[in-house]
Amino acid sequence: ADAVRRRKNDPGVATYIVQNAATGLEFAHGRPGGAVIHADISPSNILLTTSGEVRVAGFGIARREGNGGGIVEGKWAYMAPEQARGESLTPRSDVFALGVVLYELITGQHPLGRQVTADERESAPLHVIPPRVVKPSIPVGIDKLCMKALSHDPRERFAKMQQFIDALVEQRSANGWRDGANDRPRLLEHSVSDDGLVAAERDSLRRPRGAHHCTSSAPPRFAATRASTQSRAASRIR
Repeated sequence: ADAVRRRKNDPGVATYIVQNAATGLEFAHGRPGGAVIHADISPSNILLTTSGEVRVAGFGIARREGNGGGIVEGKWAYMAPEQARGESLTPRSDVFALGVVLYELITGQHPLGRQVTADERESAPLHVIPPRVVKPSIPVGIDKLCMKALSHDPRERFAKMQQFIDALVEQRSANGWRDGANDRPRLLEHSVSDDGLVAAERDSLRRPRGAHHCTSSAPPRFAATRASTQSRAASRIR
């Protein structure tokens, strides 16, 4: 069986992870000179440290907002429809990819099903089954914000990552979820399955042993954790 389906899918922990990943992305989107779009958000680029902090890594194909038209890079299972079409990217593109991660964390399933190859992404319109249909115990508010993030039309998604963060904060408060970095055992238990693999692409959310805080094979680099953490950007953005 797929490893992600064997995990506990705790929505409190899931929203903690996604909210903090979104905070790092919001920092990148607010850079002077224009938003830096990550363009490659997936479980392998969201790292959970042994101290319970969430970090965003893998800015190797990041680009300024509006750039990259005609170039298709990233993972088919996570890229937004406009990215799969080779269009210029906006913060809404990262919102979509993070929405995919949230969906996986709360349901244990991938929202796009088998639509993970170039041909399938180009030939079939997105049809996402609402999280509550997969798992009825998911709160209505979480279902709605997840589906908004996964809207096929980018104009129907959260316009800014901060709006996604605000929606998550509101739902975490409404549901009484107080999970945080101090809940390290629960975070690690949630993010690692029996065989240590998670998600459709079988990436790990746990920080690899010996990894740097935020590594990328090429600039720009960001160390993105919670809101109080300062991130560093390299001088060259494609």
